[in-house]
Amino acid sequence: MKSVSLLLLNVLLLCLLLTGAAEAQGLSHPRTLYKQVHYWPATVVARPLPGEGEAEVVRVVKDLSGKLKTGDKILIGKSVGTKADSLQLVVTSSLKPDAQWYLPFGISPEGISEAVVEYVTDFPEKGADFEDQFQYQLKYLEHADPVIANDALLQLFAGSLPDGKTKLEYLKEHADQLPAEKLRKWVADQSIPSQRRDPYKLLFSFCGTPDDASLLKPTAKDDISAMGVAAWLILSGTKGLTYLDQQLIGNRETPPVQLMKISAALPTVHRLDDAIPLEALWKTNRLILERPSAAAFAIITGSALGDWSLLDQLMQLFETLSEQEKKNPIAKSIDDQLNDQIKNDWKGLLGTPSDGGEWLTNLGRDLTHRKIRPRGTKQEPTEEYNTPVAREFIVVYMLSCVNSDKMKNAENLPEPTKLQLLKARSYLKHIKDIDPKLVARVESKHNF
Repeated sequence: MKSVSLLLLNVLLLCLLLTGAAEAQGLSHPRTLYKQVHYWPATVVARPLPGEGEAEVVRVVKDLSGKLKTGDKILIGKSVGTKADSLQLVVTSSLKPDAQWYLPFGISPEGISEAVVEYVTDFPEKGADFEDQFQYQLKYLEHADPVIANDALLQLFAGSLPDGKTKLEYLKEHADQLPAEKLRKWVADQSIPSQRRDPYKLLFSFCGTPDDASLLKPTAKDDISAMGVAAWLILSGTKGLTYLDQQLIGNRETPPVQLMKISAALPTVHRLDDAIPLEALWKTNRLILERPSAAAFAIITGSALGDWSLLDQLMQLFETLSEQEKKNPIAKSIDDQLNDQIKNDWKGLLGTPSDGGEWLTNLGRDLTHRKIRPRGTKQEPTEEYNTPVAREFIVVYMLSCVNSDKMKNAENLPEPTKLQLLKARSYLKHIKDIDPKLVARVESKHNF
């Protein structure tokens, strides 16, 4: 399995996308067209025929059989649009003559433009270096067709590279190739949907200057995004973090969901930029942990940042929440709560799970689908813990500490760190005594 610290950092990186644009049209599904075209054995552009169930191929985008050609008739599923003269991008899982063809995720049955046809036809080859993908997607950022603009941006962000780096790390290293002037214009353009403008902010933080920080400054009145916060901190440094501590986190009127987004940004800031000391990020996250409705997110952030000073506090919190749960049993299971809140299926955002990817995918999904929003309305958030989520994430925290890279060679650890490891092991044993099924479920579910 990949190192726990790397997985947790990637999870919070994933949450930058999720907390900022989870319900936004166009970026609401993780599978990019590039991945889908290269996944399915055949992709074509077809025009529906009169009646139901058939279409005529007008462009072969991909065909592993080598038999498809323009003018062929294909069978289309009910999801495919039937509007006369519309262009439909369709894929199939079978190369048999009677195979059904369906819409890829993210494509409307209303049809696609000629620009989309050219966009998918000219994709880099499967397995192409990210450099080739990078240059290709850059050409289409903020394209006039929102299908292309959304897909090009998501392809830049989603997933990791073969060397284990995130794509954001690659983008930061190649910041000199980013269109700085265009990004400066886009981050200030309120007409651009937030699901694209927020990622642009993060890209802009790589190629902008400290003087540009004012363009990204969040306020308590803003509906901030995790990406926007990360971008602000990369450009503003410790001064920006102090501002967040005092003006947003210290403001009791700031809704918990905003605090979750700030928490989600911290590990990515640490990984992408070393200008802010790690201890300062710990301090900010601890302030967020004091807010019950945002605590679950702060627990995972603490794990991702390797802040093991929270062991005593979280063990005490686990005992308190466990007692409360005994007195007031929750009718719905944690998975039922999860299903109630699912808006989109984010599973698979990082591609086919491998080498621990299943654990990462599941945890990223849990962070997204569970208590992202406070109980009650956005205007009247309820300051209370989401007990099942908080208890499970405390277990994740304890397991992360025990299994972290730093703790693997216990004999060579300095005494304070060795004490933390012994304490984590002891607390984990105590938690097993309290709720052995929970620990077993977390270990199995998250592949510890």
